[in-house]
Amino acid sequence: MSGKTVVPFATSGSSGMGDTAKCMRKIAGDNVTVKDGARLKANVSAEELEKFVEQSS
Repeated sequence: MSGKTVVPFATSGSSGMGDTAKCMRKIAGDNVTVKDGARLKANVSAEELEKFVEQSS
């Protein structure tokens, strides 16, 4: 995955992302960019998901 950017996300009614990005950064190494990401609501719409992807680029 060298040179790639990873944006973690999850859908949930209440749980947060916790240390997800931090843990992924440790595993991924220096040649991968891991952004903080976001928790989206469990019933996220296609439009909301598209907006998240655009903002994360």
